Amino acid sequence: MTRDSDQDSDSRTRLTTGAMISTLCFAGAGLALADAAAQAEGLRAAGLWLTAVASGAGALRFQIARVVGWFRKSA
Repeated sequence: MTRDSDQDSDSRTRLTTGAMISTLCFAGAGLALADAAAQAEGLRAAGLWLTAVASGAGALRFQIARVVGWFRKSA
């Protein structure tokens, strides 16, 4: 690896303050929605679970991108 590629990989692992805050917001919203979904019934519960999973995916977006990158490199 060259020095430039090392710097690129370092910059991908550093999170800005804004990215950290949005990750915490996604995680908090996901937990709140999951709690509400656990208490709801029927179609409302399904919708709340769907949004809770989507918020959880938003909180894990950097890890998901890393895994997708690994699969793209191996394919």
